[in-house]
Amino acid sequence: MAMNRTETIVFQKLSPPAWLLLSALCVVPALFLVCYHFLGLFNLKPAGQGNGLPEMEISEIYVYPIKSLRAVKLSSAIATAHGFAHDRTFMLLEKTPSTKPGYKVMSVSTHPHMTQFEQEVSLDPSSATENNRKITVRYLACGNASKQSSIDIPLVPSIDALSTLEVTMHNSPTTAYLMPKSYNDWFSTCFGFPVELIYLGSHRRSPRFNDLPSSPPPSLLKSLFFPKSSSPHTSQTLTFTDCAPYLFCTTASLSATSARLTPSTTPLSITKFRPNIVISGAPFPWQEDFWARLSIHSSRTGRDVGVALPHNCVRCSSINLDYETGKPGTGPEGQVLKKLQGDRRVDRGARWSPVFGRLAGPWVDERRDWYAKETSVKL
Repeated sequence: MAMNRTETIVFQKLSPPAWLLLSALCVVPALFLVCYHFLGLFNLKPAGQGNGLPEMEISEIYVYPIKSLRAVKLSSAIATAHGFAHDRTFMLLEKTPSTKPGYKVMSVSTHPHMTQFEQEVSLDPSSATENNRKITVRYLACGNASKQSSIDIPLVPSIDALSTLEVTMHNSPTTAYLMPKSYNDWFSTCFGFPVELIYLGSHRRSPRFNDLPSSPPPSLLKSLFFPKSSSPHTSQTLTFTDCAPYLFCTTASLSATSARLTPSTTPLSITKFRPNIVISGAPFPWQEDFWARLSIHSSRTGRDVGVALPHNCVRCSSINLDYETGKPGTGPEGQVLKKLQGDRRVDRGARWSPVFGRLAGPWVDERRDWYAKETSVKL
């Protein structure tokens, strides 16, 4: 009680100048926060807008409709909260009846022969439906023409007559549809062992990371003054991608990696790193290590979308594969992982794995078109 009386007396005896000082201490920070929030005084901007940073752009866009087959390069793609539309909506399983759960998830790191399959998305003139696109898969057979073949698969197949199965990737289960026998037989012939093609449909997987937001964080002012009304971050969902909806890589980091492989005569392809988005114009290699958020602006649509990049992408031996032979490379091409391990083991959570690229999840509440060469990037 004595403490309460002392505090009351002190405030009763405050002089007007003291009240003005207290008011200033409250008002000035509030004005600072208003400027921060509404005027963006501390936003980083591209070159020519006040901070000297160079312009960056999305130079290449890739999707992988059937997981771990070769990349499909696109001029534009529809960005959604769970990745580009049709990215990794199919996956191959090796049948293993003698073991539980009866299959193995196939990826290029465990099944290098998957490098021998090209895929292309095109219109199917034989279909009159709205979803009249198809995936043409070509088996290259390491250059053996007598074994080469191709097959067309609907990009959005009808699921009415398809049976379902439960499949788990990285401890993240989901339901998928088993594609018809004709597709499974074709892949089984190419691989030389029983294989099944599955389709995800509208199902999704839980993310491996719990900090990939699907909505933007509340503003600083809203968090401070209206904490109870701030919308919580909700976790994103995934297709058959490993960890996150998107993978960003830069041409600057690719060039720095290629320079380590001399005297290689073949330029290192960015597709070995299996990115969704390739950014050109970064001022130096590995700058993406420090990116926490990017703003993607489309000059065609005039719209922006914020992208969170919370995690590094650590690498395995798949980047050493020779895509011509479907086997580990024997020359400089087979030394990519080793060369990166020299100074790119920068993630404390994966001490022995080098980092190349940044995993991302955008804050998008609707489908948006991103165009290569027409989409700028802001830090």
